[in-house]
Amino acid sequence: IQGYDYIRNDRHEGRGGGSCIYIKQPLTFLPLDNRQFTAVEESCWLRVVLKDNYSLLVGCVYRPPNASGDYDLRLSQAFHAAVDLNMKYCLIAGDFNLPEVHWFPPSGPAKFENLLEAIDTGMWDQVVDFPTRGSNILDLIFCRGCQPLSVSPLDPLGSSDHAIVASSLEIEADETFSKKYSFFHDFRSANMGELLTHLNSHDWTNFFLCLDVNVCTDTFYQVLGPLISRFVPRKKIINVKDEVYLPLPFRRRLRRLSRRFHRLNDTSVLPLIQQIFEQAKRLSEEKRLAEEVNFAENPSYNVAKLFSRTVKSQRKTQYPVLRDAFGNPIADAKLTADSFNAFLSRTFSEHSVAPFPNVRVWTGNVLENITFTLWDVTVAIRRSRQSYSPGPDGVPVSVLKADANDIFPSLLYKIFNLALESETFPILWKESHILPIPKHGRTTSFDDFRPINTLPAASKILETLIKDKLMSHLTENNLLNAAQHGFLEKRSCDTCQLSYFDHVLQSRDSGFAIYTVYFDFTKAFDRVDH
Repeated sequence: IQGYDYIRNDRHEGRGGGSCIYIKQPLTFLPLDNRQFTAVEESCWLRVVLKDNYSLLVGCVYRPPNASGDYDLRLSQAFHAAVDLNMKYCLIAGDFNLPEVHWFPPSGPAKFENLLEAIDTGMWDQVVDFPTRGSNILDLIFCRGCQPLSVSPLDPLGSSDHAIVASSLEIEADETFSKKYSFFHDFRSANMGELLTHLNSHDWTNFFLCLDVNVCTDTFYQVLGPLISRFVPRKKIINVKDEVYLPLPFRRRLRRLSRRFHRLNDTSVLPLIQQIFEQAKRLSEEKRLAEEVNFAENPSYNVAKLFSRTVKSQRKTQYPVLRDAFGNPIADAKLTADSFNAFLSRTFSEHSVAPFPNVRVWTGNVLENITFTLWDVTVAIRRSRQSYSPGPDGVPVSVLKADANDIFPSLLYKIFNLALESETFPILWKESHILPIPKHGRTTSFDDFRPINTLPAASKILETLIKDKLMSHLTENNLLNAAQHGFLEKRSCDTCQLSYFDHVLQSRDSGFAIYTVYFDFTKAFDRVDH
């Protein structure tokens, strides 16, 4: 549905069942994957961010009519877990299939004792008071900390025999939350099995019949993008300075004290909370000192790890303080990004208007066309370095490598061949994320940063295939100068230095004087015609 995000949990066998929650954009939400929530099959759970650091918990549950006692126990534990999260507002809705339970007041058979107790102790209110299927109230809405402005039945949707339950809450959401926090897809925790199953089940007929490389590329991402949003969880990045690590026992004590404070308004727990933080800080300092002692007594201790940790702990600030052309510090994050953008856009040289020089022909073997097979694409994907960080297209190498023997080589092979045949590079692959990485030394000037381009994983695979064909042609026909050491296999800066010093030493042994002239091109790569 346009203008909405969604999460869903399908039933994998049989018909019916499953649950889904749609969230209107631009509301910010975080899926909840607590153990108690995921234990309830065919349910979805998320947190909507509200103003003033408040949150709304939303759960959607489908309870089968023949649910076991074990299922009801897990469902009651999910109600308890929702309360333990201490969110200001909570709402759990769905088809619970509990015709034997009377809700005003809640009462029912003994087999529902655990569930009814969880609803009672958690102070949940069930607000649907009209039949939703026949004469039974099966579709329920449980609220905690909030009361709906209205709850009313609507006509069933499609062939369903359940009435739609329409409800509204007056809660002010924080649409600026996404500006304060950054979110990323945690591809390490992705459900790749389900993602690949849905990707393989898609009808790709029109894709393989298409003759436009940009249309093919758009189709590829239009299918893959929603699957990534669905099966790859999102996580929040919070930059916290001087954060004290709290071991699990400390966190558990804090949760108990926090619940006691919020439920009973017991201010006597505040000194206890302060003591926990002080004790955790003291233990962290003792651990750091113990590591230094271990390093002094054990030479085999990981020196690099200790050094890196020490440097990070002593770093004054996480971000450099840049200065503008007048020497004034740039403190605003957006202004810093805009300044970087303006600086980097000026570094590239204009398109050259000079004619190409005449190239001397060294061999009759000419590389006129570059072609590769499906197996070449498969091998290139396998050889790609594993990475969970996506480029501008939102697809990391880890996703492509997850199915490097089946669907992805075929799809990319189609796009690559179209690009070569039409001599057109896909528009989506012409974008990159530029990361300014500080060089060694001071970092107050924009010149102290090296721009690193993050490219789409698929475009890098295509570039690798073309480079391999070019290098094979150049090496087989001896078209590379022997003095070339950069960007060649089994050659590097070290081999360049060894070759140079070997020449110097041989010349000195023969009685010759050596004069060396060094050329250093400032921002050499920026001067290449882009």
